[in-house]
Amino acid sequence: MITKIVPFNCNPRIDPDKINGGALGTLERWTYFPGLVRKIFLRDRDSLAITGLYLWETLKDANKGHNAA
Repeated sequence: MITKIVPFNCNPRIDPDKINGGALGTLERWTYFPGLVRKIFLRDRDSLAITGLYLWETLKDANKGHNAA
């Protein structure tokens, strides 16, 4: 299994409802993406930075997924 951690470039003070809406907007794209085991959104309690954590079956899948994004 391969883990990729991807920081998102966005204002850390963004409204939580906008964050949730943005996350839900990616649902269709990533739900059945080949080789993706799980996508998790993380938000740091102190800095409010937002990060995506992706679990992939293989490195090849991870590279395909992030090249397609």
